[in-house]
Amino acid sequence: GVLIMDKCPDLLPDYFSFVKGLVDSADLSLNISREVLQHDYQLRLIAKTVEKKIRQELLTMLRKDRETYEEFYKAFGMQLKYGLYENYGANKETLQDLLMFVSSHEDKLSTLNEYVDRMKEGQENIYYACGETKSKIDMLPQVEAVKDKGFEILYFTDNVDEFAIQMLMKYEDKGFVNVCA
Repeated sequence: GVLIMDKCPDLLPDYFSFVKGLVDSADLSLNISREVLQHDYQLRLIAKTVEKKIRQELLTMLRKDRETYEEFYKAFGMQLKYGLYENYGANKETLQDLLMFVSSHEDKLSTLNEYVDRMKEGQENIYYACGETKSKIDMLPQVEAVKDKGFEILYFTDNVDEFAIQMLMKYEDKGFVNVCA
């Protein structure tokens, strides 16, 4: 049967709730109550598959159509960050490669992966600084000092940024360091 549910939290986590669509499955019995559906093994399987597919599509967009991904991220990036923060970082594997932050490298949005690729020889940590705006962050002497040493900094201007990153703890074995702490 085709499953059409407007709001189906069992199929779609909050952080991907911007996706609308249909799920077509031959295995679903549709004449059963919602309670039974909730615990239905096939539904959980479908949910996992849907989540993987969305993640894959977003990563493909990021790779092949950067401009569109950045537009998407401006609209829904906050949702992804909250998704990372929820459940004590349980969704970090799904979400970490989709995150973007403005970077001191060319003042553009950067993924964590891109940051790590640009890291200097022997650099152990990913540096970030928090503030209201990028220009206010740039005025901080600690930020200037780190940039003068040639290190790249990520600008965290949303309140959720630092909380989300603390849930990650590490990215590709690199720790996160707040240059102002």
